[in-house]
Amino acid sequence: MHRRSFLGLSAPSGVSPTPSVTALAPFEAPLSRRQARHLVTRLEFGARLRRVNGFVGLTAQEIVDFVLDEAQQFALPEAPRWYRRQQEGDIEDLYGVQRSWMFRMREQGFIEKITLFWHNHLVTQYPVYGAPYHAYSYYRLLRTQALGNFKTMVHRIGTDPAMLLYLDGATNVRNTSEKGSNENYARELLELFTMGITGPDGSPNYSEADVRQLSRVLTGWTVDGFSARPVPGLHDDGAKTLFGRSFPGDRDPRVEYDRVIDLIFEVRGAQIAHFICRKLYVFFVDPVPDEGAVAALASTFLDADFELLPVFRQLFTSARFLDVEYSGARIKSPVDFLVGFLNETETTPTTEVLEYFRVQLEPARLSMELFNPPDVAGWPGLNPPDAAQKPGDESWITTGLLPERWTILTDLMNGAAGNGVFDPVQIAIRVSDPSNPFAIAEDLASSLMPVPLALTSLRMLDEPFAGDVDLPPPPEVLNDPTRSALSKLLLAGTPWYEWPSLQEAGDGELEGARFLLREFLGLLTRELPEYQLH
Repeated sequence: MHRRSFLGLSAPSGVSPTPSVTALAPFEAPLSRRQARHLVTRLEFGARLRRVNGFVGLTAQEIVDFVLDEAQQFALPEAPRWYRRQQEGDIEDLYGVQRSWMFRMREQGFIEKITLFWHNHLVTQYPVYGAPYHAYSYYRLLRTQALGNFKTMVHRIGTDPAMLLYLDGATNVRNTSEKGSNENYARELLELFTMGITGPDGSPNYSEADVRQLSRVLTGWTVDGFSARPVPGLHDDGAKTLFGRSFPGDRDPRVEYDRVIDLIFEVRGAQIAHFICRKLYVFFVDPVPDEGAVAALASTFLDADFELLPVFRQLFTSARFLDVEYSGARIKSPVDFLVGFLNETETTPTTEVLEYFRVQLEPARLSMELFNPPDVAGWPGLNPPDAAQKPGDESWITTGLLPERWTILTDLMNGAAGNGVFDPVQIAIRVSDPSNPFAIAEDLASSLMPVPLALTSLRMLDEPFAGDVDLPPPPEVLNDPTRSALSKLLLAGTPWYEWPSLQEAGDGELEGARFLLREFLGLLTRELPEYQLH
């Protein structure tokens, strides 16, 4: 179990996952509740209870077939009115796109999570290209291509207006001076979007000469209003040599563009497959990649001619993916943290709450603003380890960012983020026996924690339960230190037998229970560092 030492956690002995290529063999047994929760958390945002309940007892193959089929059935959201009218939009329109995407993340799960993955991979930054229209077109492209063919996605993104403006493709013209063509997109296409600097064996995947030649191929595109347009007069139609292959130029930029995408995937297909599967493994399984498992996925990807669904099916149905010892292996990204909490507490956000979350994701706060990654490499927290082999997800937690997370959830629970959306009484009714405080305490904690409660850093409480000593809690509570500690935290000095039935209590009793539940949930999310993991 990958427990983060800087969160004050240590790994219990004997529970570390063992890297093994054979672990990508299918997991055929029906899923337990813990396995179902783990799967839901990784494929979606948070462990929504009804989703977990629906998957318990099914096989991984049945669940993954359902999730992927469902993802393909979700239609594109209706475009905003300003987009349909081909208006550029303003900053408030972009904020609306960010809010609506968070809402769909909560509702539509995997299709939005994999779209977020591609947003972090094929990066653009809104402040560079400016127009909300281009941001929304870029999102639609990623979401449409998210489950399809990676080569097709790469082909499409290269002539997307947001990308052309972001990496200077729209100003990359044939050499009319000693400066030469603009190399920005050519370099990132190779280094970050397809193959990486080196292959799995450490050998270089391309040369500086390849970058220069590729930049010549990519000349001659412009953004005309809201769409990309090839301009033959600005295209370098001379002969070129790339990856040791020489070919004549063509006056039409589209002909050379199609040709070079085919060439890249032909001569560096194995390297591309490994590079992409490594990022997928890190995003969905573990921040430290197992290169053997990555190689197995890459082989599948290459054999499928860069179709993504076979890779997803192999990974998500594997014993490796479903190994619950990987529960808690990743630190939640800010988006996972916020949207996941809404799902785990069955809270439907208002526009006011979504706007509060949007502001919290800005660079000056949690630093995961949608449509604005920090640079062309994306968010480090979603990427493989850096050159020093530090896991990327460790960037999500600092001494400043952790208190920010606590404050945000406190604001949501007490109404400062938006009134009337968070009701802990209704949460307790949905997840547990509303008349049993012991069950409520355990079930709420279980619904939030990625690991068994006995493995959390829950503080044991020695003081006795409050109330009449002749009316002690049941033996199964008194004799279980974890259940006992959780119950005492919830009751906070209230005799257990005074807990009301939440479905029958009057307003006064409900308000008292609501206060205790709110404080209990706050304690769980603040004092148990495991809540920061998934």
